[in-house]
Amino acid sequence: MRQTVAQQRIVVLGATGATGRLVVSTAVGRGHHVTALVRRSGSLAPAAGLQEVEWPDVHDAATLSAALDGADAVVSALGGAAKAPTSVCTDAMAATVPATGRYRVSDHLPVRLWTSVGRADLADFLVDEVEDPRHVRAYPRIAA
Repeated sequence: MRQTVAQQRIVVLGATGATGRLVVSTAVGRGHHVTALVRRSGSLAPAAGLQEVEWPDVHDAATLSAALDGADAVVSALGGAAKAPTSVCTDAMAATVPATGRYRVSDHLPVRLWTSVGRADLADFLVDEVEDPRHVRAYPRIAA
């Protein structure tokens, strides 16, 4: 059972990607106020506690700075799209959705080429870390 934590203001970069959407929905679902940086307004379904900030150019420091002002935490789920056809998404679908809630986190967890964790579990870990920071200035590893 999760402990009740105070509502926090969380800024999510890469909010419309596969992981970013899960971070946004997990945080909003837990009652946090989320500022989602998106390339185009209207990219996410409206929800109580969710604000979109249009940020089409990652070099636009002024927009980013304004969005970060007053934030309790920032979660970066930025990533690039594959340049060629890939089957990684379909091959990993079983591990991706739904969240299993069974993952390990450690600064010394061995991570190998075959180590994986579903996006929903990663989103759960990231919002847990915002609510109860245990890995500040650390390099935690997460695996299923």
